[in-house]
Amino acid sequence: MPEINSNFAWQTRFHDHIAGDFASCHRIEQYIQNNPGNWKNDEMYEW
Repeated sequence: MPEINSNFAWQTRFHDHIAGDFASCHRIEQYIQNNPGNWKNDEMYEW
């Protein structure tokens, strides 16, 4: 049996969402496709 990692913590700003219908799934798909294009506007992005 694997050991439990007691140092585990959720990522800050983590958001979980269940895609319950086609419209929700489509919004998530669009976000995934378009998000990298927004990185240049993110003040925390360091590339």
